[in-house]
Amino acid sequence: YAAQPADALAVGVCLFIMLHGYPPWSKAQLSDQAYRFIDKSGLPALLQQWEKPVMPPDLEEVVLGLICADPAQRLSAQACLDRRWFADESLAEVPRHSTQAAVADPARLRMMAG
Repeated sequence: YAAQPADALAVGVCLFIMLHGYPPWSKAQLSDQAYRFIDKSGLPALLQQWEKPVMPPDLEEVVLGLICADPAQRLSAQACLDRRWFADESLAEVPRHSTQAAVADPARLRMMAG
């Protein structure tokens, strides 16, 4: 068992679920019809078969790289971040969540404590 490729696969499945609302397959085994279909025909063909919109090419590259059947060929976290899909976001500043600012204020902490 290699944790990093298994984690990459899990991230890829989670990303697919966030995009489409359900997993790409029931089991990551060739006995699973959808898994076998992706292995043979590709993810775009599966999405077309399911009448779902095709992903943008840059995003598809990341998802396919994460759900690749061969663990040795799966993208690492760094390889994902190096892909074009993340390029625009890699330099963007992440805005601070408003509740973090509120909690950091000692007066508000005292008010919250009662």
